[in-house]
Amino acid sequence: MNGKLLSDLIEFFGVSFVFIVIIFIFFSIFSKKFKFNEKNIEIYGLFLDLDTKSLISIASLTINY
Repeated sequence: MNGKLLSDLIEFFGVSFVFIVIIFIFFSIFSKKFKFNEKNIEIYGLFLDLDTKSLISIASLTINY
């Protein structure tokens, strides 16, 4: 019984590792077009004191942009 459990765990970790590598490759390819500027992060920091409705509208404008 322990041998089957160990075999199942090894198979699960193998599949999980392959899945994580595929996700990492996918996100690294598609995130190259998004570049973060420190200036933009500082500007976004000004909006942190807004209410929820304002933050949602700014987020939707950013996604639309």
